Amino acid sequence: MGARGWTILVMGVAVALLIVWDVYVAFFNRVSNRVDTISGITLGWSKKVWSLPFAFGVLGGHLFWPALGGPILSGVWSIPVLLAIALAISGMGWWFGRQNKGWAFQGPVLVVLGVLAGHGLWPQ
Repeated sequence: MGARGWTILVMGVAVALLIVWDVYVAFFNRVSNRVDTISGITLGWSKKVWSLPFAFGVLGGHLFWPALGGPILSGVWSIPVLLAIALAISGMGWWFGRQNKGWAFQGPVLVVLGVLAGHGLWPQ
């Protein structure tokens, strides 16, 4: 089996294990009122760490929206600019988190910004 076959196998096993774990936690973990599923924990983290929804958006833009012409910037600058944007978003999240100021659509807006950044700065 070549590298492609191993990659597909590892991805399939990882996804299957995550699904099994999430179903177990959702239906059989009745210990507390917390939401211990993967989506519940990720949602909680995304309200505190603003770069998380941005990062998921970047992955979505990179994996599912290929750019035919290559990155907006040269290959040398694309990733540093992407990381600088992520750090700026993290800093904004830290600052507004200290002020206890959030807004209802911060997650979706950051995902959309991430998709655009992933498509333009880190295309396949």
